[in-house]
Amino acid sequence: MSDNRPNFARIDRLNYPRPQFYRPRYMKLNGEWQFDFDDGRRGMEEKWFERDHKLSRTINVPFAYQTELSGINDKTPHDIGWNKRNFSIPKEWEDINWIDYDLLLHFGAVDYRAQVFINGEEAYLNEGGHVPFYFDITPYLKNGGFDEQITVRAEDTEDTDQPRGKQVAHPHDMYYTNTSFIWQDVWLEVVPKTRIQQKGFKVTPSAENKAVYFEIPITLAHNVAYVEVEAYDASDPSETPAAKTIGKIKGAGTRMRLQFEGSIKLWTPDTPNLYNLRIRLWGADGQILDEVLSYTGIRDIEVRPEGYYLSGEHFF
Repeated sequence: MSDNRPNFARIDRLNYPRPQFYRPRYMKLNGEWQFDFDDGRRGMEEKWFERDHKLSRTINVPFAYQTELSGINDKTPHDIGWNKRNFSIPKEWEDINWIDYDLLLHFGAVDYRAQVFINGEEAYLNEGGHVPFYFDITPYLKNGGFDEQITVRAEDTEDTDQPRGKQVAHPHDMYYTNTSFIWQDVWLEVVPKTRIQQKGFKVTPSAENKAVYFEIPITLAHNVAYVEVEAYDASDPSETPAAKTIGKIKGAGTRMRLQFEGSIKLWTPDTPNLYNLRIRLWGADGQILDEVLSYTGIRDIEVRPEGYYLSGEHFF
C-alpha cells in the first residue's frame, strides 16, 4: 500500500477512544490508579494533589468506585474522591519537538465536578458529568513527558441542583446506583499546534444532494494553505477515493461540500454502508500539517405526519 493511502484498517474502532476523529499518536491511561475517598474534605488543605502525597487505595480506571470492576465495589455515597497516577510517554514519542506539538489529556467523563492537577499544579476545572473534555498539558510537564503525574479531585454530591438523571444514593424502582468520579476512558494524544479542532468539527451527510457537508475549525489557521477532504467506500480495499475536494481557509476554519458523482451507497439498518473520510491540512510549503480520519453513513432522516422516513422512504 502506498504512503499516500489512508490505511483505514489501522484504526481499532473497538478500542480507540474517539473513532470518528482519529489521530495515530495516542496512549490510554486506563488501569490501576491511586485512590482515596475524602469524606472529611481534607484533601485540598492537606495538599493531596502534591507529587509526594500517596493515596492509600487503588482503583481500576475507568470503572466507577460503585462497580465490581473498579476493585472497590462500594455502593455507599461519597461526595469526593481523588485519583492519581504517574505516566511516561512511549519511546516512539521521544523525538517529538514540543515546540511544534501539544500533548492533550482527555477524559471521557468525570461525574460531576473535576479538578485536574498536573505535577501538583491545578491545570483544569470541569463541571458536567456526562460529556468528554480535554486540555493541553504541555505547559505543565516537568520532565519532558517522563514520570509526569496526574491528580484528579472529583466531586459528586446529592445536591438536588446537580443534574443526575435517575442516579440516587439508595436505588429503588426505576432509579439506579450512582456512577461517580472517573467513569470513562482517560488518554493522551499528540497533536500538531496547527490542527483541526475536535470541538466544533461537524460532518453532515445528505442523501438527497449526494454530498457531505463539513465544518472544520482550525487552530492557527493562518499557517494553512488549503484543506483537503476525501471519501472512500469502506468496503473497497483498494482505498481509491470516491470523492475529493479542497477548500480555502476563511477566518479560523472552513466550511466545505464534498460532492459525489454517479451512484452512492446509502446507509440503512439492513445495508449499513459507510464512507471513510480523510481530512488533511496542507501548508504553503507542500507539507501536511495535520491529518484526521473519520467515517460517515450517507442518509437523510425526516419526520412526517405519517411517520419516519429514511432517505425518502417510509421507515417507521
